[in-house]
Amino acid sequence: MAELAQRVGGEVLGPGNSPITGLQTVQDASPGELTFVGDEHHARFWATSRASAAVVSKSLLKSVASTDDRSVIVVPSADSAMIAILELFAADEELPCVGVHPQASVDPTAVLGANVRIGAGAVVGPHSVIGDGTALFPCVVVYSRVTIGSGCVLNSGVVIRERCVLGNGVILH
Repeated sequence: MAELAQRVGGEVLGPGNSPITGLQTVQDASPGELTFVGDEHHARFWATSRASAAVVSKSLLKSVASTDDRSVIVVPSADSAMIAILELFAADEELPCVGVHPQASVDPTAVLGANVRIGAGAVVGPHSVIGDGTALFPCVVVYSRVTIGSGCVLNSGVVIRERCVLGNGVILH
């Protein structure tokens, strides 16, 4: 709890020693789960929620109190804190293997950076540039003269037309 509070700039009220194993809505939460209360509608469910803890907007603190067995992390905005906490709990994406899959088609004039990942069925057109650490999932099509920056992830089915330029860290679905 203390670590989560620190990451979102919040303050723990209550015992603060319950291990958090997952995230869930206030209505559906079970013991061990953390929930979010960012408005009066959701605050009404806290009393009957089975969640071990909640991230609560400061403006709702009077509606959502800590108890002897449950904690709250008080933050300026539960909605903003929720984004940061969801990212912490998100599973790492399984990327294609480093290298070019044998069933991918990469034009000989294309330039591939270090540690690129190009999945089966992906196509990289003439004179295109794929930056370091970029991942192309299966069936991505990159037309000619495209430049894709470093650390990008293009998920299956993405098509990048000719002469487009993507910066670093771009994720497309």
